Amino acid sequence: MSFTAEVKEELSRIKESDIRAQKAEFSALVQICGTLELRGKGTYDLHLETETGSVARLLLKNAHSLYDLETKLVERRSILHNTRNYLVILENQPKLDPVLKDLGILDSNNHVSGSLAPQVSETPQAKAAFLRGIFMAGGYIAKPTESFHLEMKFARENLAYEVSQLLKKAGIKTRPKERGHATIVRIKNFNEIVRFLYIIGGERIVQAFQNVRHLKAVKNNVNRMVNAEVANLERVSRAGAEQVRVIKRLKKAGVYVSLPEALQHFCELREKYPNASFVQLGKKCDPPLSKSAINNQWQRLKAIAGRESEAL
Repeated sequence: MSFTAEVKEELSRIKESDIRAQKAEFSALVQICGTLELRGKGTYDLHLETETGSVARLLLKNAHSLYDLETKLVERRSILHNTRNYLVILENQPKLDPVLKDLGILDSNNHVSGSLAPQVSETPQAKAAFLRGIFMAGGYIAKPTESFHLEMKFARENLAYEVSQLLKKAGIKTRPKERGHATIVRIKNFNEIVRFLYIIGGERIVQAFQNVRHLKAVKNNVNRMVNAEVANLERVSRAGAEQVRVIKRLKKAGVYVSLPEALQHFCELREKYPNASFVQLGKKCDPPLSKSAINNQWQRLKAIAGRESEAL
């Protein structure tokens, strides 16, 4: 099961006690999944198609419990893609026309409305349920371990823009975009995805997102520390190589034998431990020397080497 299917399965278990919220959710499901199939003059069937089993069950449940509609369920399998597809059929029946008008699918002239259900504006619960239905019917969400990406697909542009306005009022900025024959409403900001999931009732999913974000933050901190350590080791290694070259040049010029004992000791340690830091070199002295003391010795040695180069 994909992550999107898991999320939809979780959302489908939410039980709404408010009848307006139930109708708003059902309206969203029908708007995205539904197609009116004409049978004859003034008659039609409603076909509701989904690839998600939990959504198919919810469609059946709402059709029966809210409106006592007669339904048929057809389960189909694609051999090519090895996927299931569910078709809920509401054949022409006396109750169907008033139900579609009640849900805002048809207007008073029996034209397809493609707009928000009347119940959506009545309560905050209805708005949340409508958005939940929209996501369950036409939504996609990426695994948080891979990316922060959520989108909803609409066949009708006006519905996409109305949903976008609902999200805007909830503090979630979206910009509907055309993709082929559909309109996509996309959310890619972590905080806005979390806000959307909270609104539609996905608290457990939000926890999963927050856990992943925490793990990513820890991983990024570890990577930064490792990168900083590697960079520091590279700097120490380059500095050690430069100091060894200076020491060899002084030896070749015959200057080494006239160096003070402390500087000769520094040269011996540096040649023996070319990749050691000043702190590590200081600890190998007897008695141990501080980093600044070792650095002072190097500066003295470098100054001597500089004078020697000028003399040449």
